[in-house]
Amino acid sequence: NLRPMLEAYLREAAPVLQAKRLMNSLRESSLVDAMTGLKNRRFLEEYAETLISQCKRRNVPMTLLMMDLDYFKPVNDTYGHDAGDQVLRELAVLLQENVRESDLVIRYGGEEFLIVLLETDAESSLQVAEKIRAAVEKHKFKVGGTTLSKTISAGLADYPNDGQAFWQVLKFADVSLYAAKEGGRNQVIRFHKELWSEDGDY
Repeated sequence: NLRPMLEAYLREAAPVLQAKRLMNSLRESSLVDAMTGLKNRRFLEEYAETLISQCKRRNVPMTLLMMDLDYFKPVNDTYGHDAGDQVLRELAVLLQENVRESDLVIRYGGEEFLIVLLETDAESSLQVAEKIRAAVEKHKFKVGGTTLSKTISAGLADYPNDGQAFWQVLKFADVSLYAAKEGGRNQVIRFHKELWSEDGDY
């Protein structure tokens, strides 16, 4: 009869399994932004290489969409940080509603968000980015007893057309975001080489 042996084994293994599960959930929680429930920058640092190697192996593109909430500081200054947090939480929900479940929505820092659109090239991603931009512009953010209108600026770049390494593509998405901000905000800019070669680094 194997049962007593099995029970003894499980009794001994239980604390180990629990410890493992705890470690996993701790690791998981360190990869999640507590306020919005989105994945965080640390998640990205851990999985960036995996994402690229998956694309390589399956020979599919991937687009990084970097977004920044326009004029966010005045929200905090005028209504306080709780209101600012509420706006970011609502934005997080809005972003998730406008992408597929297989895409990754990441709170990159402050009011900056990154969306990893898997198996999607820059052309198709532009439509997604535009849809998100329009959804944010239309949305009324609830702050205390009042509602606010906000907009986002976005920049995007893709693998493998714009760069071969994750952080390079990210850098180019960021450069494009900066161009969107400089160009008047509330717009999406697709990376093109001129944005980079102005620095003479390309």
